[in-house]
Parts: sequence; C-alpha cells; structure tokens
Amino acid sequence: MDDISSRDGYDAEEWRRIRDAETPEDECHELPQSDYWGPQPLTQSVEGVSITVARDCCELCKKTAKCQFWRHDPAKPNECFTGTLINDYLPPMYGEEHNRKTTSGVLYPKKSRYDAESTELKTCVHTMITSNGSPYMNWQTRVFYQTWKKAASEKDSVLRHFTRILHRSTDDSLMDLVPTWRADPTHVECDNSCDYAVKDRARAIAEWMKSDDSRRCSHILMAETDYLFIRSPPPSVLLAKGISYGFLFGYIVPSYPDAKEASVLLHDVSKDGPLKDVYQTGNAPQCIHRDDLERVAPVWADKVEFGESNEVVKRVFGWVRDMYAWSFAAAAVRPKLEFELPPVPFQKLMIQPPADIAIGQSSVMHYTWGAIISNKEDHEVWRFDKREYLGSWDSLKKIEPLPPWDAEQEFKLQDKKRIQKSQYEVLDKMVEIFNEAVDAVVAGDG
Repeated sequence: MDDISSRDGYDAEEWRRIRDAETPEDECHELPQSDYWGPQPLTQSVEGVSITVARDCCELCKKTAKCQFWRHDPAKPNECFTGTLINDYLPPMYGEEHNRKTTSGVLYPKKSRYDAESTELKTCVHTMITSNGSPYMNWQTRVFYQTWKKAASEKDSVLRHFTRILHRSTDDSLMDLVPTWRADPTHVECDNSCDYAVKDRARAIAEWMKSDDSRRCSHILMAETDYLFIRSPPPSVLLAKGISYGFLFGYIVPSYPDAKEASVLLHDVSKDGPLKDVYQTGNAPQCIHRDDLERVAPVWADKVEFGESNEVVKRVFGWVRDMYAWSFAAAAVRPKLEFELPPVPFQKLMIQPPADIAIGQSSVMHYTWGAIISNKEDHEVWRFDKREYLGSWDSLKKIEPLPPWDAEQEFKLQDKKRIQKSQYEVLDKMVEIFNEAVDAVVAGDG
C-alpha cells in the first residue's frame, strides 16, 4: 500500500472541486418508519400547500417559523405534524424495535463548510490518537492504523497524515511502526498501570499543538485506538473555523441533576453560560480546525488536571470525566467552539456497534461495547469484547466470524433484545474490517 502520509494536502482550487463533488445532503433528513421523542407542535399555515406525500411535510416545516421536526402518518395522508425538539440533534427512534409507521425528519442548523480560508495550511485531515503505550492500546493502534491506511488510499480522500501521541516517559515498541510523537507525561505512573490511563491525554495534545507536526493539515480528526475506519470521511465533515464536527453522546449531560454537583466545579455558569447550553459531546471523534484545537486544548488540559485532583469530579463523572472537561473547555474559550452533532444514521463520523443498528453515513466504528450473541435457547453463539482479546501488538489475532444469519434462531444480545438483521450486518462488517486489517499487518503491510 502506498505511503499516503508522504502526500501533501489539497490546495484551495482542488479542495473546492472535491468538496463540491460530494453528493448534496438531504436537508429534510427523511427517515421512513421513524419518529422522534417528545416533539412540541407548532401552529402551521397550510395555505397554498398540498400534502400528498411525506416530503410535502418537510416543505411545510421549512415554511413554518421555528420548525425543526416534521412527521407524516400514512393513516392521515393529507396531514402533517410540525414542531420543535428538545435539542437540535435528538436521535431518531427507528428500526424494528420501535416499529414506527410514520416517516419523519429534522431540519438541522446550517453550519458553514470549510472554504480553504486558512491559506497557510493545506486542506486535509490529520488523524490523531493518543496512547500510554500499554499492550492493550498498542494492539488496537496497529489495527486502527491499518484501517486508516486503506481509507486514506481512496480517491480524493481527505485523510493525509496520522500521528500517535505517546504520553509516556520512554519510547515503546510501536515507535518504528506507527508515526509517533512522544510527550513527557505529568503522571509517570500511567506508563504501566494507573487508575485512569488517559489522564495525560489532554496535556499531551496541548503540547503537540505547539509542534510543526500539528500544522500539516487544516483539520485534525481526534480519534481513539479502538476505532476502525469503514471508509474515508466525506468532505462535509470539514467545517469552517469555530465549528467542529463531532458526535453527540447521550450520557454526557452537564445539566442533569446527578451531574450538576461536578459540572459547576468545571464550568463557570456566570461567565460561560447555563449548563443546558453546553454541548453533549466529547473529545473524540471530532474533526476540528487545528487552530481551534490549539486554543481549546490548554483549557481542556487544565480542566482535566483539576478533575484529577477533585474527588467530586472523579466520583460523579467517572471514566468519562475528560469528555466532560472537553465540553466545558469548548464553552470556556472565546469565541465559543460550536459543534455539528447529527445522530446516526445521519452521523458522518462514528457508529458504535452493537448499539447502532445501521452503518448509515458513518466513516468509523468504535468497538468499545462488547457484544454477546445468544440464540433462542439461550446458548451463546458468538462474543467479542476488546477487554477479552487475546492478541498482542506483535501477534494479532482475528475475531471469530459470526454465525450465519438465521431469523429462526432469534439471535439476541446480552440485554435480551432481539438483534435486527441490519444490526447483525453492522457487527459482521466490523469483523470483516478488523480481520482484513489483521491479515494486512501479518502480511507485512502494517
């Protein structure tokens, strides 16, 4: 495979050609057999509007002040529901589990795309991960890097460079295998084993942002070692300065009653606004202009370090405390960092199998959740959990293939919910991508 990382990014004219060639997004985000939770109705004017198909409801929503959400019910073909949602990027209810009969959609806020305005930087995406060099993270890194190389080799890919930031006091075994920039850690104990292995991540990224290596592309994709590239991300994840394309995490809720005790320690409401306005996101995945990351990273690092010294933050936020710190840091800089956070299946960066039932428009998989599949007799027929993986960085092992799909077997996950066929196909694709990467590494391509 070619060394993609030796290629330059795109000049302004070439970038605009690639960007403008992308298939336009469906601004209605029409999704059959779907609905959204808790929409509030709006008064609508149907004068001059003829409702015959679901799409007409989207057009009505566009003409209705403050409308975000539309729904068409085939049982009432000449009517529409239009309204507002509790947030701009509420995930839809769709698939067999929800069994909705309606077609619905959402009008997301319009965010400015990148127009190569940073003339001193080539337009491209520099993928960046962090690691403490542990064996657990190193086998994941080798697999992810191999999938990055394949995605980056696609025609007109926005992916150009890859860096692993190693926050460790010494070099490790991957230094010559994966492009690496090492930062001296604040918490040396995490070289081996500590209570929170990523506590040096934010500070290491802040240090890296001062280096020439961080200036190789206009944008940086903050990723994690346990990702797999499905394909190269589309040009539309590169947004204008001041806006980052990320992922909405349902468990990051700064204003939630159980979170407030810690939230107010990391977020100054009087200066940075109400907790309800803090974005529900985290540091990865984010496709962010490198200048924005440069200004957010030091603030993020300070908040992470404060959290490590505060028992309330550690108790309330637990293993996602650096994700919360990222969201609060984004609200603390000026101008505040904005985000585009569309949900699956409209999300263009990440899905998380087995929770997500379709690949949709996503570009990477995050295999953080383990999956255990049983049949109708409660016999386990397949499982994969990264915490149980028996391979190592220098002896990668494939994941066992899934059993063939058989609806009569009534496959279910460990939560006892039936697996939908599309959900099975996501897991099957995950295994395919993972094993293909292992084969390439073993063959000497990684």
